[in-house]
Amino acid sequence: MKFELKSANGCRLAVMSSIGKGPKEDTITTPACLLYTRGGSVPHLTIDTLQKIPNQPGIVHLNVPSFIEYRETIECFRDGLARFIGMPETLTMMTVQDPGKAAPSGYNDKSSVSVWAPSGRVKLDADSYMSFQKAAKPDILEALCDGDTPSGCNKKRVLRAVSRTLQLLDQCLEKINELDEPPAEVFGVIEGGDMLSERLRSAKETVKRPVSGFVLDSFGEHYMEAETRWKLLDNILKELPADKPRMLPQVGHPMEVLLAVEEGIDLFDSVYPCQMTESGKALVFTCDHGDGTSRNRELGKPVQECPIINLNDKRYFEDLSPVLKGCQCYCCSHHTRAYINHLLVTKELLAGVLLMSHNLHHYLGFFQGIRTSIETDSFDSFKEHIQKQFAMADR
Repeated sequence: MKFELKSANGCRLAVMSSIGKGPKEDTITTPACLLYTRGGSVPHLTIDTLQKIPNQPGIVHLNVPSFIEYRETIECFRDGLARFIGMPETLTMMTVQDPGKAAPSGYNDKSSVSVWAPSGRVKLDADSYMSFQKAAKPDILEALCDGDTPSGCNKKRVLRAVSRTLQLLDQCLEKINELDEPPAEVFGVIEGGDMLSERLRSAKETVKRPVSGFVLDSFGEHYMEAETRWKLLDNILKELPADKPRMLPQVGHPMEVLLAVEEGIDLFDSVYPCQMTESGKALVFTCDHGDGTSRNRELGKPVQECPIINLNDKRYFEDLSPVLKGCQCYCCSHHTRAYINHLLVTKELLAGVLLMSHNLHHYLGFFQGIRTSIETDSFDSFKEHIQKQFAMADR
């Protein structure tokens, strides 16, 4: 895999190419968010609906819990998960856990890592994990890891998680040559909970291995406070080589994404718009989309509305305006806030479809705005514009 930095003045603009088994012409421009899926489907959206959404990253985020119960079926299918889910031309990345769901704590042991499939707990060691990857045929795979370091866990648990993750990484790298040629790219996982010394040990040791990139795991709200997160990241990223991508899962709030991009993070998941959709909320903050225009208002102009609105609220009962004025998504082009409110109140499935189509459209556009602002050396003003809107919401 090639990772070519175009700009590295604080924020990194880069192009990933020659990824795994994908065609050489397939590229991903970062910063980017992977297309989050459950069971290979973007929540609430059909493939036809998804195809109408612009600025897609070109890589689908799959997770082991969604498919592990079907490993025999996938092995018999023989053509890999990308074709199995109906996206044969799309690059795929497979992660150990579902970033949209917090896995129960306390179930990893010396010989296995636990994942939670729909029917319950499944224990995986390096052999069974890599056997599943051989059938799944992702372009990028996250090495098996022990990320069970929730906030408040003891030092012994953190030490064990780091040592176990390094051991599992070595075992996965030994097995990688058994996968189809060319082999999948392996991303090493950096663990260590909220202990700086262990995070640094994990980073320094992982860098010594022949990995294609890095996943900075267990930095979400479930694992640590925001202040701790940024202090740790600032130190950890100094240990990582500049010529390999860094992924930060479970961090998706727009302001946190901007802070992470400033720190030098390249890849994110797109769980956040799904979470907003499933709570009946819509993203309405304004941002430049890199095409010379802005949604609703010009960049830097005062904004009067909160950046996120809860369409469950009865105040939208008679609001006949679109979810976001100027948005070109299907939801905003055809429907009103009052209609979405009606669908939510009556618990119609269409509410999730329309809200998700808007939220994902908007979130992917936000990332396009980030890339454009870095390219045009206007990231600071872009960030300030977003920050003002969220600061108003916190008042």
